Amino acid sequence: MISTLPESAMTQRAWNGRDDIFQHYMGRVPQTERIVTLTLTWKRNKNSRSEPVGRFRFDMDKLVEAGYVRKVPGWYILRFQRTGNRIEVATNRSERALPLPPVLHDYVA
Repeated sequence: MISTLPESAMTQRAWNGRDDIFQHYMGRVPQTERIVTLTLTWKRNKNSRSEPVGRFRFDMDKLVEAGYVRKVPGWYILRFQRTGNRIEVATNRSERALPLPPVLHDYVA
């Protein structure tokens, strides 16, 4: 479902999550892109420095089947949330979440 890519890998997208926006980030991906590569960073607020989370390869259909990503007409909805020092993929806070490696060290709410 999710593979970690090397730091040198080129990705299709670069997204940045922020704690001051409900500790989550949500984006849309066209359903024509079943495999998505993404660089993810995270920061506390708009004035903070972004911390790298990692570079990942997502199999969107497998994530939908497992219940971690939503599908709406024409789009996948990919949502990241921070819980403690982990970044997770989940449809919302009340559903089960899939943690991404690595743990964000020295990054506690």
